[in-house]
Amino acid sequence: MRQHPSSFRTPDGKTRYSDAYDATLALWPVPFVSQQVTTRWGHTHIVVSGPTEAPPLVLLHGMNLSATMWFPNIADWAHRYRVYAVDTIGSASRSVATQPPRNRAEFACWLDDLCNSLAIERAHLLGHSHGGWIALNF
Repeated sequence: MRQHPSSFRTPDGKTRYSDAYDATLALWPVPFVSQQVTTRWGHTHIVVSGPTEAPPLVLLHGMNLSATMWFPNIADWAHRYRVYAVDTIGSASRSVATQPPRNRAEFACWLDDLCNSLAIERAHLLGHSHGGWIALNF
């Protein structure tokens, strides 16, 4: 898979972002695993929490944010859902695009690829701002 040009202007910027991401993820109040899923648009990073047998809840962050934005809320959801906090492909995050989605149909296809890769047939979707737009279009 060919990688799309980085969202980061410099290697130092990417390192500083990664350090800030890790610092915010350290605030995650419940156990989690990081997971990578491959889609037609590249590799999507996901922070997964909650009981494996619980119903799935997919979280989609706002523009210029990341999955880490959910740290203040995750404890309330992770006790009753299997929570998938997704780093949206094409945004500055731990996801790596080969080609970012360009329109709502492509974002819907990306989310469909993601759910299929995770074997999620039915899920609750929760989106903030741009993430809400993705969820609505899905």
